Amino acid sequence: MVINHSPNILKVDGKIITDTRDIVEAFNKYFIEVCQTYLVNNQHNNCDTFPEVRKYVNAKLPQGETFNIPRVTEQYVLKYLQSLDPNKATGLDEISAHVLKISAIEITPSITRIINQSIDTDVFPCNWKEAKVIPSFKTESRHDLSNYRPIAILPILSKIIEKHVHLALSKHLNKFDLLRNTQSGFREKHSCETALLKVVDQWMESIDKGYILGTVFLDLSKAFDLVNHEIMVTKLRIYGVSSKAINWFKSYLVNRSQCTYLNGVLSSSRRIACGVPQGSILGPLLFLIYINDIDLTLEYCSADMYADDTTFYASDTSTINLNNKLQRDMEKVSAWCDRNKMAINTTKTKVLLMGSGQRLASLPDNANTLSVTLGAKFSRLSNMKNY
Repeated sequence: MVINHSPNILKVDGKIITDTRDIVEAFNKYFIEVCQTYLVNNQHNNCDTFPEVRKYVNAKLPQGETFNIPRVTEQYVLKYLQSLDPNKATGLDEISAHVLKISAIEITPSITRIINQSIDTDVFPCNWKEAKVIPSFKTESRHDLSNYRPIAILPILSKIIEKHVHLALSKHLNKFDLLRNTQSGFREKHSCETALLKVVDQWMESIDKGYILGTVFLDLSKAFDLVNHEIMVTKLRIYGVSSKAINWFKSYLVNRSQCTYLNGVLSSSRRIACGVPQGSILGPLLFLIYINDIDLTLEYCSADMYADDTTFYASDTSTINLNNKLQRDMEKVSAWCDRNKMAINTTKTKVLLMGSGQRLASLPDNANTLSVTLGAKFSRLSNMKNY
């Protein structure tokens, strides 16, 4: 179980809270409403049919090819149960991994029937959509709600069907090469290291050729938590998911809830309005599909992504031209965020000018920085020091 510096005192709206019951309620309210704040600021109607995504997918996916969720076998379920870590944290259903593991042979037929019933009826069990959330301390004051992040623990049984669907959907995406090769997050044979090596190699190649390089390190606020379910379903359809499977994914995504747990006390339940499930197996893959097209609209920049951490960069011999390239494409990224109901964190999004020491030294004093803005409602991005 993840418990990191559990607070016994919180300061909320200027008031000091010490009762554990009040503390867990405050945490649960904060974790839910912090995302709703972004939703309120992004309430425009979305009628986008994502033509750039359709064009991209249609060029790869054969006509008539669809994805359906296959039924599971008892062999798969038994293998999963027997591989469980007995010390794995228990969800709200209080069914422990230890119990599931030692009773695997006896319960496998029943669990298999439940999972196949879910697949056949396109209904994800309601009890498997309830998350137990534990606040995890990040940094600075332990009395401030904003200095904690939620760690979600889902029922262990839900992970069996999630893993099954994840494997099947990944196979579909990989078979037709539907995920962008610029994405390194949550993928086999990809890592932070491979992503970093790739982007640094491309940067050094441009610098060695005498170019100056402009890079934007894009930070999205609460990216996984802000995934819009209607948009997610629309994109799943585009990627070839059948109507029957779409109904299952709808059931998987909607009507989820969470309770916050701390020091033996559980908060009341609150409904989750959007996002892919934290602590899930399937959620990260769905997020990759959701964000897969963020770089399709770019005209001048190249992109590299690790999940939601995205880097856009371009090169030129002129800082004026370079700034114009970054500005043009960042406006397109901003428009993409509007259409997809994502929020750019301008405080953490940075712009960096890079080049050889000799090349940067040759620039006029008024041309050695970059200044990129993302439209009237976004503030100017922060400039980092030259490389």
